[in-house]
Amino acid sequence: MKPDGSALDRARELLEETSDQLHEEAPCGYVSTLPDGTIVRVNRWVTRVLARPREELLGGVRLQELLTIGGRIYWETHVAPLLRMQGHVEEIALELEGAERRVPVLLNAVLLRDEAGEPLGMRSSLLDVTERRRYERELLAARDEAEEAARIKGTLFSMVSHDIRSPLSALVSAGELLEETELSPEQERYVRVVQRSANSILELVDEVLSLGKLEAGHTRLERKPFELCSLVEGLAEELRIRAEDKGLKLDVEIAEDVPSRLMGDPIKLGRVLTNLIGNAIKFTE
Repeated sequence: MKPDGSALDRARELLEETSDQLHEEAPCGYVSTLPDGTIVRVNRWVTRVLARPREELLGGVRLQELLTIGGRIYWETHVAPLLRMQGHVEEIALELEGAERRVPVLLNAVLLRDEAGEPLGMRSSLLDVTERRRYERELLAARDEAEEAARIKGTLFSMVSHDIRSPLSALVSAGELLEETELSPEQERYVRVVQRSANSILELVDEVLSLGKLEAGHTRLERKPFELCSLVEGLAEELRIRAEDKGLKLDVEIAEDVPSRLMGDPIKLGRVLTNLIGNAIKFTE
């Protein structure tokens, strides 16, 4: 059974009403103009954002006249020629000059032509990008802050490497030389305290520098042969003083089936073992 003519007419009316309502209540601006830009139709978004009555906008105002001075110049020199040449423009950044404030928008427009190719008018949509601009500014500010923090961090790492690590290394070397001289038991104890403190600070400095290299993506693992037993025994000898100061005994036992010679990065492995053993000493009573 086919619908009668009155039902079809009513359906068309409902579709037109729905279309008009969607046009009027849309969350963006819709503007229809004559070829010269004279406005012939706007929706509620445009009147609200500009804080201007519809009657005023339909009283001979041209779309380009709603823009800031810079926007009007850009319209005449770029937007209008593009429309004439390709028949449409997409996401053109402009600013509306409202009665109360300027509103940044993205313009999308289509030029309507008749069968002979002559312009009939233009349909445009305007999207408020105020929040988008604010977000972009926040991103730029965050980027600038991150770059400044990276610059300060780089300066700090450079200072730590040169101004702190070098004197500490010299202090450790001097302590090692001092241990080879004739010392009284009390002097030996003082040297051990100095050595232990200097080595602890030097380890901390190395960890900070390693962290900086890791964040910058400059850290890489070495691959070279080394003696595991010698590495572990040497670390234990350095940490044994710290253990004895807490009344602990630090012994090393290496299983017979552990290879004595390995391929890897002995420096980084040494730091891992130092941290593990150091924490064990620190948190053992």
